[in-house]
Amino acid sequence: EQPRSLLSLIPALKMVPLEESEVCCGAAGSYNLTQGEMADQLGQRKLNHIKESGAEIVAVGNAGCSLQIQSFIKKEKLNIPVVHPVQLLDLSYRSLTLKDI
Repeated sequence: EQPRSLLSLIPALKMVPLEESEVCCGAAGSYNLTQGEMADQLGQRKLNHIKESGAEIVAVGNAGCSLQIQSFIKKEKLNIPVVHPVQLLDLSYRSLTLKDI
């Protein structure tokens, strides 16, 4: 809840609910290494929800999740940036856009 509360303070940002946002993306530390098939299923499921949401950007606070989601986005050749919530706050404070990262 805390990251969402912070992000909701960014004037130009419209947050879009993500179906099953509480469900793991499949990275889970070394899970994607030890349980590759299940990790891939979870990652694809997460990406499907991202696509269905219509989100133009994904904010993720966990480095493992960020890498997992980015890999699935790259596989499908989608143009959906994955950033840390602090990056969005920084851009907002400095009146910049994603192109300025």
